[in-house]
Amino acid sequence: MNIFFRIKRRIHWEWLRFADWVYRNLVKPPYVMSFEETINYILTHHASVSRFGDGELGVIYGVNLEFQKSNACLAQKLHAVLKSNVEDLLICVPDAFQKVERYNEVEQGFWKASMLFNRRRWYVNLKADRNYGNAFISRFYGMEFNKELSAHRLEFLKKLWEGRDVIFVEGKDTKMGVGNDLFDNVGSIRRILCPSENAFSKYDEIIEKVNGIARNKNNLFILALGPTATVMAADLHQLNLQALDLGHMDIEYEWYKMGVTKKVPVTGKYSNEAVILGLAESTVTGKLNDAGYQQQIIIDLSE
Repeated sequence: MNIFFRIKRRIHWEWLRFADWVYRNLVKPPYVMSFEETINYILTHHASVSRFGDGELGVIYGVNLEFQKSNACLAQKLHAVLKSNVEDLLICVPDAFQKVERYNEVEQGFWKASMLFNRRRWYVNLKADRNYGNAFISRFYGMEFNKELSAHRLEFLKKLWEGRDVIFVEGKDTKMGVGNDLFDNVGSIRRILCPSENAFSKYDEIIEKVNGIARNKNNLFILALGPTATVMAADLHQLNLQALDLGHMDIEYEWYKMGVTKKVPVTGKYSNEAVILGLAESTVTGKLNDAGYQQQIIIDLSE
């Protein structure tokens, strides 16, 4: 690498660090609830959840994701949800605006770098005097690799769907709870399968099918569709349906059970992060056969 290029790049990074240091010391960050506060809020208010991470923020600003192409309509809807203030719709954002030292070294590096470029974007779209939920509620293991903490968090998480009639709205290869006992305390499970990638292309059709399901106050919709789930949770909430955007949660549980310290592929389940990290050649590795899973599918929009 050319020495002048390396010097230029180093100066650029040091400038970004300095500018971010100044900005974060001048501007008050939004308040992000703790993991427990977020779960308790959902339970107490029977709230729906729309989660925003770096991917959702990127889509708002025109970035293509590995599993969701840039889409102007999706970007507009994401921005509207992020700025919204709807009763009992909990907007969740990353708990990474300060004190990221509590996360593992890899996550610290990722979020510190992310904030160099995106802190102002977050702060412009969020309000310092408003409380936000914690977007990491579905990332209860991998960020800290603390099994005792993860076990405690799992107890909280499982309260969200205890005894509920759960309808998963998920990518074809997500397979929430298949092959594990994460949802062993639910009343029942039904599934609506959607495309594993670019799910927003079928957004209206998915909403129509979900809205057509017979109303039952015990129903709980758990969504795992990337940025599409973020806006879908808000739209389902407007239809008086409780919807929780909990993407990545099942993969996190699989990693927790395996005791791994890297984002390895999980047999038969979609894991784009393993591909990004060079730990898998494809987003789905191997097959996961489960007869009960097939019987739970009530609508298939995946093709």
